[in-house]
Amino acid sequence: MLEALQELETINSQNVDRDIADKLMQYKNTKDLVKKKIDQTAAEADDIKGEISNYKEKLSNLQSVLSTLKDKHAAESKALMEESEKYKMKQFDLSVQENLCKDLQKQLDKFQYNPKLCNSDKNQLAECRRKLNLYYQTTRIRWDYSAPESTVKGYVTNKSKTEAVPFEFSTDDGPVCEKLWGVLEQVVDTDWEDLEGSSKD
Repeated sequence: MLEALQELETINSQNVDRDIADKLMQYKNTKDLVKKKIDQTAAEADDIKGEISNYKEKLSNLQSVLSTLKDKHAAESKALMEESEKYKMKQFDLSVQENLCKDLQKQLDKFQYNPKLCNSDKNQLAECRRKLNLYYQTTRIRWDYSAPESTVKGYVTNKSKTEAVPFEFSTDDGPVCEKLWGVLEQVVDTDWEDLEGSSKD
């Protein structure tokens, strides 16, 4: 009976040792799988980091290209605006000149040669024309006769007629003489020797 009990204890001990060994093996296998999974995850993380770095580089390049395009667009827009302003100024000058030509033609039509004019009137008219020519060479002012009676309007050109400065003043605001001088100082480049020669003609 005692031998049977001892044999039974031996069998139970062997079974326990076998179970422990099996559990240890399972633990080792699980540990190896976990380590393998960790290594695999780390490798995948490195790949993702590399892709992120590449995307960042591509994004930086795209931002650089975008900045260049924005600068180019801004420069082109500025150039177009400047051209537009020049075009508007030329349109204004042409409109003013057209109106002045019409007004001058009307004035000339009023002063057509009249055989009934006496010699004194003819002389006076010639003197007025000479003074008008001298006045224009001195100031280069072109008047806009279509302006209201209380408004002094027109433009001033330089000698080469490459620049025109428009002006418009209300006589209700007081004398406009000083204001006109201010406009004249901007563009008038009269050659006084030429002016003296023309005044003697």
